[in-house]
Amino acid sequence: PDVNGDVGPNHYVQYINLIIAVYDKLGNLLAGPMPGNAPWVGFGGPCEANNDGDPIVVYDQLADRWVFSQLAIFTAEGGHQCFAVSQTPDPLGPYFLYDFLVSPNGALNDYPKIGVWPDGYYITFNEFDASLQFANAVTVAVDRQAMILGLPAAMVRFDVLGAGGDTIFSLQPANLEGRLLPPAGA
Repeated sequence: PDVNGDVGPNHYVQYINLIIAVYDKLGNLLAGPMPGNAPWVGFGGPCEANNDGDPIVVYDQLADRWVFSQLAIFTAEGGHQCFAVSQTPDPLGPYFLYDFLVSPNGALNDYPKIGVWPDGYYITFNEFDASLQFANAVTVAVDRQAMILGLPAAMVRFDVLGAGGDTIFSLQPANLEGRLLPPAGA
């Protein structure tokens, strides 16, 4: 069921494939369950129209913000990764909304994971070509600072190759946890 959740100072948010729910720290349901694409209602495009799952929720402790993400796949142009970044520490909203075409040419971005780092949000996923054959592991960096402020955000994509050009499957991103920041440039 692709269960995913994270804990912030006052809330626990759980995403289960196609649904999302928000709880307080005592376990009381505050919102949901609702469709996983609910944060993108009114945004338009594939992020609003598609509830394709593989959800991710992370609490960005550095910014005191919530980050939701899920797929919008099987679109004519390829696989999209939808992002919702809370405008406040409250996971009940409102959100800044983003849509990144991360797998062009009809490809599929499967099994995405997000890492929070001071200089960006890093997404990894397995990419399958238009015929659904595994093609590569991919890392994408998006502009965290711009997204926290609700500004247009850039994206950079890297195909990941192992030693000797071998492909890597299911790469996991680094994710900052705790109170200590990594060394500059790490």
